[in-house]
Amino acid sequence: MCSPYSFRTISVSFFILLLTTYTSAMAAEFNYGQGKMILQGGFLGLQGSVKEDITTYSLKAQHNNLFGSKVFYNYRLSWYDSKKMVNAQQTLNSTSIPGLSSTYSLPKVDYRLQGLDVNLSLGYDFIHQGERDFLGLGLLLGLSTPWINSNKSRSDDSFGNLSVKDTKTELWTYKIGPMLVMRKSLNTYFSLYGSLSYAFQTAHVKNTKLNLTTDVDGNFSSYDFGVRFQPISADYKWGWLTLSPRLYATAGIRHSQWTVKDMAIDISGQNFPLPKSDLKFKTDTYYLGFGYDF
Repeated sequence: MCSPYSFRTISVSFFILLLTTYTSAMAAEFNYGQGKMILQGGFLGLQGSVKEDITTYSLKAQHNNLFGSKVFYNYRLSWYDSKKMVNAQQTLNSTSIPGLSSTYSLPKVDYRLQGLDVNLSLGYDFIHQGERDFLGLGLLLGLSTPWINSNKSRSDDSFGNLSVKDTKTELWTYKIGPMLVMRKSLNTYFSLYGSLSYAFQTAHVKNTKLNLTTDVDGNFSSYDFGVRFQPISADYKWGWLTLSPRLYATAGIRHSQWTVKDMAIDISGQNFPLPKSDLKFKTDTYYLGFGYDF
């Protein structure tokens, strides 16, 4: 039988699949990004921060009005992949763990953070001067599902003075809050765009092998700014049917941060008495993209 969180996740995922399938047929943008991810506090008992390289793949629609009205929707589905969190292992073995008098050396562990971040919003343009000049406010609904795989490296024969289990720590977060979207044309081909969002968030954290299950609250915030180049824009009418193809390219920067309150994740499997602190995930990515709108 599915848990409440599993059932909720399946329901939300199914809704997102239907929505993106429908909207992507009319308008969609694909992004590829590279950047940095910072994990700070509440992670492996570390009070400092760990910085890692990250790759992102996104499918989004920044702003689309419904049926010619000032009501709009947008969405963004982003996949994050850290490949290997090398700095996490190095930082762990060079930092004393609070509350422990002895120094421990963990065997080499391959950490990898991956996950999906989904944001959907519906809102209204209180300034609307055409498809390329607007300012709108919407309600954001979101789901984030990051997880951390920790696997003892098969290339390490030292085994340190502690054993490490291969585990998977999963976080399921749900969020709701306001979102501001905007766009300003510069000339026939170029325009600037941006979005700001803030949301209240609740998270469910679990690691079956470590017998970890907990629910915590937090918050989410993000901004996304960039430039859009639209070389193809036309309108074709055939009787009652009108097609307005738009092909464009984008380049931008996106920052996001979500904080989980009073959390301590010991994915080493040693059950260290770690102090609780706010667990922060920050990502800064630069991306390129292309999109279409009909």
